[in-house]
Amino acid sequence: MDISTKTIENVISHFRIAGELIHIQANKEGHINSTFISTFNNHGTIYKYTHQGINTNVFKHPFEVMENIDAVTSHIRQKLLEANVDVNQRCLQVVPTHDNSLLYEDSAGGYWRTYHYIDNVKTYATIKDEEQARLLGEAIGQFQLQLSDFNGTTLHSTIPHFHDMALRYEQLENAIKNNHDNRIIHVGEELSFLQANKQRGQILNDK
Repeated sequence: MDISTKTIENVISHFRIAGELIHIQANKEGHINSTFISTFNNHGTIYKYTHQGINTNVFKHPFEVMENIDAVTSHIRQKLLEANVDVNQRCLQVVPTHDNSLLYEDSAGGYWRTYHYIDNVKTYATIKDEEQARLLGEAIGQFQLQLSDFNGTTLHSTIPHFHDMALRYEQLENAIKNNHDNRIIHVGEELSFLQANKQRGQILNDK
């Protein structure tokens, strides 16, 4: 969906951001939410922000999503502060609206969120080698460790059964049975891997 610069400028004006807006750029890498990067000049210092229009077809409870994000990132930020590391480079920071909300609702009923942009990093669409796979695993492990003492019962279930691997395998079996457009002939290796690792894939469900 095309969103005008005027619309984005209006959205941005509702968030607690200091300085003069000097540039807006669309980020086309994602495929769920509408994402834009803004650049501000605040007394000679440049700051960047990420603005996202939330896809409510996927995330039907945007306020609950943001409450989850705020709770998790606040917990991790506190851990990083205690460890005396660069917090802003290691964790998302939510930017509230002027009325201290985590989201802004526009006149069309769309929901927008804003984060401080994390600059000077590299992102990869796919893993290219073993070293990148190792770094990914290390990052996931670090994330889990930081949340090891977080009370997960306080979080909202925003997409029910999203991580229910038993349900995902059931959906996979139905897809194999239906075999639309004879797609199975193109994914034999992938299906063999998933079926061979079914028990391992469902280990959390079975606990």
